[in-house]
Amino acid sequence: MEKMTIEIIAEISGCHGGNLENAKKLIVEAHIAGATGVKFQCFQPERLAIKRAGHMRLRENYEPTDEGGPTHQLLKLYKQTHTPREWFPELIGFAKEGGLTWHASVFDPDDVAFLETLNCPRYKISSFEAFDSMLIGAVCKTGKPLILSVNQSDDAFPPKYSQMTVLHATYYAVPARAANLVRLRQWAWADKNFPGKQWRWGLSDHTTDHHAGDIAATYGASMIEWHLRLPGVKTPDDAFSWTWQVFSMKTKRIRDIEEILHG
Repeated sequence: MEKMTIEIIAEISGCHGGNLENAKKLIVEAHIAGATGVKFQCFQPERLAIKRAGHMRLRENYEPTDEGGPTHQLLKLYKQTHTPREWFPELIGFAKEGGLTWHASVFDPDDVAFLETLNCPRYKISSFEAFDSMLIGAVCKTGKPLILSVNQSDDAFPPKYSQMTVLHATYYAVPARAANLVRLRQWAWADKNFPGKQWRWGLSDHTTDHHAGDIAATYGASMIEWHLRLPGVKTPDDAFSWTWQVFSMKTKRIRDIEEILHG
């Protein structure tokens, strides 16, 4: 097998709890934990809440209550997890200073336009927007690499964009045995039998144990993404996020597997 280093991405998401200093601390801890890069989320809460209120995967979780309908509930969530645009220049500089790569998830063409002013090196699209042709088109027009998450229950279609990394996105806070990881074996088979293809694959891991990352590394993933959190900072992502100590242990497992497989 060809030797390669798997990218380990620390998902910052909303684990900063709405505090810039926490976001910077997460970047420091990502570096300490052995991550190769960090990923931010760029969205406007109001716009994203309206867009996602009717999404099929969210309808069951956000039924109307006395407090309001899905849009109101999602807006409350996204205000909690929002990373303000004015933070980005400082966070980008902080990541670069620590020798980490950076990129961001985008949810609307307007997010892409904003990040282009900061020369974002590549873009991530979440599994909720995996079939949003306008958003994907906006990223493709930049000529930058695209990272696309595909939900574990959705069809994983062959990408048409050559600069693409496709991530198997597991359900949130489930054990690895419930994460449909057989897809990784199928992608590994495609790697072996169709070596000329120009896309890469990896794992967006929200499972509650350590097996998924190990399996992805063994099969030949090029990227693994985990959420990073700060102890004592409560956020909506806690159930599928890791402290730097656990993140570090998970990263070491991946590096050990690489060493064993490649020598």
